[in-house]
Amino acid sequence: MRIQTLLITGVLAGALVVANAAADNRGKRNVSPQQKVERMTEELGLFDDQVPQIEAILIEAAAKRQEIGDSYTLNQRSEARAAMRSLREETETQIAAVLTDEQAARLAELKAERKERRVNRRIQRMEGQLEETPEA
Repeated sequence: MRIQTLLITGVLAGALVVANAAADNRGKRNVSPQQKVERMTEELGLFDDQVPQIEAILIEAAAKRQEIGDSYTLNQRSEARAAMRSLREETETQIAAVLTDEQAARLAELKAERKERRVNRRIQRMEGQLEETPEA
């Protein structure tokens, strides 16, 4: 009986650790529209009249993103991805219409830099996995 209690306690503790780690990772990815606007203001030098316009675009996109997430099941992942991709393109087009040419160029530059960092991290992870794989 004591072994069962210890085993159940261990499994529950492990589940809590995994759930907390997952919640922490989601928190880092989900940035509020206001935080995005602050970051864009710093990186692009948004003008005072641009801030509310871009914030409205991002708030609307966040609501649509939530709708998409709520309306698709796990079996419909490809449809959900397509809807998200379409939403992202629409949002980027709306934001580009608000930005000056210089700001749009800077945004494209920042996006390319982030993509390069993301690819490099992915490569590093893959290389790390290859090193950990025992040779047969």
